[in-house]
Parts: sequence; C-alpha cells; structure tokens
Amino acid sequence: MGITDNAQIQKVMDASEQFACWNDPEYAHIGSPLQVFADASTQLATLAIELAKLRRDHPGDDLLTWVSQASSDGQKLTVEELGVFFALLAAGANDTTRHSMAHTLKMLNDNPDQRQWLFEDFEGRADNAVNELLRMEPPLMHFRRTALADYDLAGTQIQAGDKVVLWYISSNRDEDVFADPDTLDLSRTQKENPHQAFGGGGPHHCLGHVLARRILRTQIWEIHTRMKDLKVGEIDPLLSNFMNGVKRLPATWTPEK
Repeated sequence: MGITDNAQIQKVMDASEQFACWNDPEYAHIGSPLQVFADASTQLATLAIELAKLRRDHPGDDLLTWVSQASSDGQKLTVEELGVFFALLAAGANDTTRHSMAHTLKMLNDNPDQRQWLFEDFEGRADNAVNELLRMEPPLMHFRRTALADYDLAGTQIQAGDKVVLWYISSNRDEDVFADPDTLDLSRTQKENPHQAFGGGGPHHCLGHVLARRILRTQIWEIHTRMKDLKVGEIDPLLSNFMNGVKRLPATWTPEK
C-alpha cells in the first residue's frame, strides 16, 4: 500500500484486527458488535481517503497509487470507493494471511516430524504443505451466500433467495472427503485436498489465493531457516465468530549473530 508512517501502520493493524472481532473484550467496550465493526471500518476508510487524495496528486510506486489512478471505461474510483476498497484489502487480505501464518507456526511447532519432512525437500513439498496448513486452520470460519436456485442438499431443501452459510472449518474436516481429517498430513496431494479455505471455487473464489499461497510459502522458509530453534507457546485467539484469528503468539528463538 505504500504506507511507511509507523503510526499509520499501527492504526491499520489495530483497525484490521478490530474489523472482525466485534465480540472480543479488547474491543467490545466501544459498544455493540455493529458499532465495533463500524468504528474499525470508519478508521480504515478515513485513512484510505486521506492517502488516496495524496496519491492522486503525488503518485508513488505502490498499490494504493495504482488503484487510485486506475480507470475502467474512462471512470476512476471515487475517493469514497477507494476507502471501502482499502478496508476490504486491509482486513480481508492482509489480516487473513497473518492469521494463517500464526496458525502455521503453531502447527509446525507442535508437529516437528512434519516440519522435518517438509524441509527435507522444501521446493518439492511446500505447495502441498501450504494447502494442508490452510485446510487445518482456514483464516475465515464461514461465509454467507444467497442461493440462486432451488437445491436439494442431502435431503434439505434450499429455496432460491435463501441465505446459506458455508462453514469452511467444518467442510475442511469432512470425514467423507478427507482421510483422517483431524490429522496434519503435509503430504496430501492437491487431488486429496480439495479444501475450502479460499471459498471453494466459483465466482466468489478468493482473488488473492495465488499471492496468499506464495506469501505463506515464503514466510515458512524465511522464518524457519533464520530462526532455527524457534519455539512457540499457546495461541491467544480472537473472540470472533467469523475470523479464525490470532491476537498473540508468544515465541522464543536465538537471534542470528
């Protein structure tokens, strides 16, 4: 995004976390769940509008400049639309990836045999490993959609227009689909692992799934090759019915000399 000011970076991080944990005690003092969500959205949008105005007059080499300058059929996004877009990227893209990384560190710490197996041939095994880590701990727990047509789902009648909830944390451990679904197995192939972490395909499939996988793959390599004796503690989770998030993950390691 091209944000370099430390205070603004911290503001984005805090607001992004608040965005999806409207019942968490650290944020619930603001008011009702809707007020907690609205406050976070407003913070992100307000900052984005301020930055977008600057980028239009003083473009830089960053994503926010690209979005503010981009046009379709001669039309550009308004600064208000840029504010909403920024909030979506900050919370929906950045936050999901960092939560996935925290869960990944915990899973690899608790399964040292799997971590050792992965690093015996990282280049050849990393892609399948990332998919398995996402299957076990998807960053989003669910998403709501609207049925476009009548449908019979295992005897349950869904009517066009019904609101339906897709529980990724459930489907990713479906014993009818995955062998030994509650066990981390980094060797599962793509065919064996049709996980739903990015939405399960179709028009709502996550636009950033390729980038997200690459980020996770790179982070796993960089962290474990530079912090070889890394040990992590217990996860302090977000209190959220939407984001499978991690507020804090204590860790120790010996810094490189």
